[in-house]
Amino acid sequence: MKKQQIKSSSQLRKLTRKDILGRTIHVGDWIRLKKIPPSISKMPKETQVVFKKALDKTFKIISFNKYNLAELDISRKVSKNNWIWVEPEYLLRYRRN
Repeated sequence: MKKQQIKSSSQLRKLTRKDILGRTIHVGDWIRLKKIPPSISKMPKETQVVFKKALDKTFKIISFNKYNLAELDISRKVSKNNWIWVEPEYLLRYRRN
């Protein structure tokens, strides 16, 4: 059995705040989830279902974490009281706030 290595926070790279087209995105921008990150396939089934439901829907960026993952509030359109964090390169800026 392969041992799975978990990266420490010091080994994670800080992402740029650029969408799939290379445009800068900011807190408050409306985006569209254009692609499901490959890492989601290794997550629980519930997480995979939430991302599939969110695909191609628009959401407002609530914040960015220290690695620049975009926080999206999906509670109104996908799943009540849920948020997801997504790498900016899987998002498309839909509308500037």
